[in-house]
Amino acid sequence: MENVNIMAITPERMQDFISLYRVFEEPPYEEYYTDEFLINEYKRLVELGNVYGYYINDKCVGMTAFYKSANENGLVDPEHPVHYEHPEKVAYFSDVTVLKEYRCRGIGSKLMEFAFEKSKEEGCTKMYMRTLQKGQSMSYGIAIKHGFKVLKNVEQSVVQERVSAERAIEDCRIFLEKNL
Repeated sequence: MENVNIMAITPERMQDFISLYRVFEEPPYEEYYTDEFLINEYKRLVELGNVYGYYINDKCVGMTAFYKSANENGLVDPEHPVHYEHPEKVAYFSDVTVLKEYRCRGIGSKLMEFAFEKSKEEGCTKMYMRTLQKGQSMSYGIAIKHGFKVLKNVEQSVVQERVSAERAIEDCRIFLEKNL
């Protein structure tokens, strides 16, 4: 019988985060990351909010990260083209990823639902996220299934070093939101 647990990825388990984040090196993203970048990304996400792992028998097979879009000083991420009147009540769903061999088991959905509940507990009434366009990422389908709506005319160009030379270094991301 499987022992399933969603819990914070602590600094002692940072390697779980790094292993899961490397899923973004696979298609469709094919992004390239150094270990130093991933360590800094983990620290950044923990400082901003929440990083949780989905563990089966103590093996981390999925991960999510989310945080309030405004920090305790009311500062919002200037990189994002989405701004809200009350950003302290809005969560940003940063990441969800599941190891390939554990996909299609509902783990991504469970992680997203977990993020909704935790964000509500933190006083958020809305959540937004950024992803590739329809048909280009699994997170898009999961998000639509869970009530996210595409924000019209809100896009962002992302430049990222890629694993594959055939993959363009720049792509277009869209934003979606939902009421919690």
